[in-house]
Amino acid sequence: MADDLQIDILPPDEIYGSTSYTITVRVTNTSSEQIDGVSVEPIVLAGQLLIADSGPEESTAQKLESEKRRLVSELERQVERAHERNRFRQLSFVDRVIYNYARIVEVYASLFTGGRARVGIPSWAHEALRIQEWADVERLEDDIVSNEREESFLRKAFMINKDKLQRCLSKLSEANDQNEPNEELSSGDSLPVGASLSYASSVRAPHQFRAQDVNLEFRLNYRTTTDDAVTTRSVSRKVTVRTSAFAVPTASMIGAAAGYGIRSTLAASANGAISFNWWHLGGSVLLGLVFALFTARRPGGKQAIAVEDFVGGFIIGALTGLFSQEVLERLGSVLK
Repeated sequence: MADDLQIDILPPDEIYGSTSYTITVRVTNTSSEQIDGVSVEPIVLAGQLLIADSGPEESTAQKLESEKRRLVSELERQVERAHERNRFRQLSFVDRVIYNYARIVEVYASLFTGGRARVGIPSWAHEALRIQEWADVERLEDDIVSNEREESFLRKAFMINKDKLQRCLSKLSEANDQNEPNEELSSGDSLPVGASLSYASSVRAPHQFRAQDVNLEFRLNYRTTTDDAVTTRSVSRKVTVRTSAFAVPTASMIGAAAGYGIRSTLAASANGAISFNWWHLGGSVLLGLVFALFTARRPGGKQAIAVEDFVGGFIIGALTGLFSQEVLERLGSVLK
């Protein structure tokens, strides 16, 4: 059975923390018979799953299956958003302040990556918010989406998608010559002999202060025409998630402040007078940011000096803070 399918995990060449990337799982039928019910589900990812979709569409039934998956995926995202809004409304004023402070890292990271700050659902609630049958749609609507106001656009969008999904299931039953709609929403694809299907997943990488190796794992379910039993296989691949774009500049600014503090302390010890100046501190921090932006590792970049992670950025910043006055004087003499 292990030779029925060839499974390839195709990650991007480089994955950076706090960014969105797409990983593709390609499934090829290497057996001598058609394989049905093919589905691929991400189990372990380097980050948070945003969208999972399947490959090419050929027949009308396959197009309807693809439409069904898109609707289910969008319904799940709408439920996540409704859950987040409901949770925020139930917080007290103090809890809301704490909650907003907890999102500062998300918002700060999005400034460097160009993405939108996103707060995911708890890890212990992923299965609870998944939609696999029509009953799940009804239950999630009653328990979560119904808490939204009647005029809420989120609630209206959910109801529109629900109606579309119901019509899509009716069309699928007609295309498959079924007497009544199939309420199973997680049925797989058919894969003829020698054919391939690609399943793409859009993922938001976690915040990384240093490069880290992560194992990606996917679960594949399928059944052959001769055996109606469902076969499950797991495949994995190791990838490296590089440092987030905000890590080096942030570390460099912190290091510059620390370096300037050390310089001021040493000067005060030698002269017996405090030499701390807020303007000089601000200049050191900005100088550290400039050096970090020049030396931070960039995708495909060929820099003479490349800073890889938070520690490297802190060292660059600390050196900048220690010698900021000399650097500024040197720059001033060059500009004159």
